[in-house]
Amino acid sequence: KTLELTMPKKSKKQYSYPILKRKEIIKCMKELGIIISDIDLKQPQEEKCKNIYSLILEKLMGINVLTKQIPHNKLSIFSYPSLHESSIMNIRLIREVTKFMSKVGVYDFSISDLISPEPSRTIRHLSAVINFARWREHKNQIYLQEKVTIASLNKKLKEIISENKKSADEFVE
Repeated sequence: KTLELTMPKKSKKQYSYPILKRKEIIKCMKELGIIISDIDLKQPQEEKCKNIYSLILEKLMGINVLTKQIPHNKLSIFSYPSLHESSIMNIRLIREVTKFMSKVGVYDFSISDLISPEPSRTIRHLSAVINFARWREHKNQIYLQEKVTIASLNKKLKEIISENKKSADEFVE
């Protein structure tokens, strides 16, 4: 028997999020500007899921994977470039969605969640996305409040500096 030494695996941060009811998911997605129906959650279909996830990337991350132009030099390596455009778009979509989902705490998102989606996994994934969107909105509100506070403090600082300069000038005279 040989003793095998291995480095400890880097642990991924585990985020906890509630699994939402379908009605709540539909309502929250609508607030994000993404229209889905109950049937999209009960019986998710490939094209609809691709559309939903691409809209999520666009709304929450500013990434538009479906309309981003593929550089001509990348397509020129193929004999028939037009045959590969959709597959390149799909690969780009799965890469960006997988990266995004791992950042919101879903580490098991895979290509099958796009091409052969299951209702329970789709609901779980969208619940994670909504949880992230809520968290981000909460943090954004705090940021905006702090930004106003900082602007106000900077204004007061400038006034104090100006008053100090006037006082110093009067003292010197």
